Formats: sequence, C-alpha cells, structure tokens
Amino acid sequence: MPTAAPMPSFCWWQGSGYTVHVNASGGRAYFLEKPSATAMKAALDDALDVFDVQWETDLQVTGGNVSYIHKGVDGTDVFFFANSSETAVDTHVRFRGKHTLELWDPHTGEIRRAEHTQVTVNGQDMTRVRLVLPPVTSMFLVGRPD
Repeated sequence: MPTAAPMPSFCWWQGSGYTVHVNASGGRAYFLEKPSATAMKAALDDALDVFDVQWETDLQVTGGNVSYIHKGVDGTDVFFFANSSETAVDTHVRFRGKHTLELWDPHTGEIRRAEHTQVTVNGQDMTRVRLVLPPVTSMFLVGRPD
C-alpha cells in the first residue's frame, strides 16, 4: 500500500493588515481579513519589489477614475490608460523593463513616439513616461521590449 505524501510545511507571519502563508517551495499566499486600500497596498508592497506599471504620484481625481490595463499581443506590449474623471492628469508612469513606446491617440488617430527615459528601480530596468490625460480621455502606449 503506497504511503501518503507528507504534508508540505509552511510558515506564516502578519504584516500591517494582512497575513502571509509561505509553502515549502517558497510560494506565498496573502490574506486580508479586513480588506482596505491601505492593507492591499501594504501586501502588494511586500509581495513585489517593482510593479508592472507604477504611478510616480498618488493620483487624486474627482467625478470618475484613472485606470489602465496592460496586454501582450504577439510580442507587443499594449497599455491602455483611461481618465473618466473631471480632473486633468499630468504625472509620470514607470513600466517594468526597457521599452520603446508609441503614443496612440484614439480620439484623433495620431500616432507619435512617446518621450521616455530608462531608469533603474530596486535593481530592475524600467521605462519612465510622462502621462498627460485631460478629463474624460484615453490613450494607448504601444511598443516592444528593447
């Protein structure tokens, strides 16, 4: 009769608003007993050194939201940013990795090179881009990793 596989060992610890369970392979699971924006931010900061997309400032808008989505399509990175608020946004955004990006404006059909710089954050290469979104507008940043 075969013997049962041993139960994996794990450890856990508590952070500010979250609990972390670590399995024998090093995988982590985060539990937020009382979910809040503060607890979620603390858990994400613990889990990742560098985010895929990172705002350089905390955005404060009214009457809507600023959001984004990142998709990979046949080796091309497509970042879509939308400002549904009544507040103009002018900030910098960092993308993990080195990218050469174009700005695609869905309102005018214009495509132009996005001005960007390469930076290093926590030992990771990142691409820094200025993001300007008037109220109730959107834009795409499209490119391939360098």
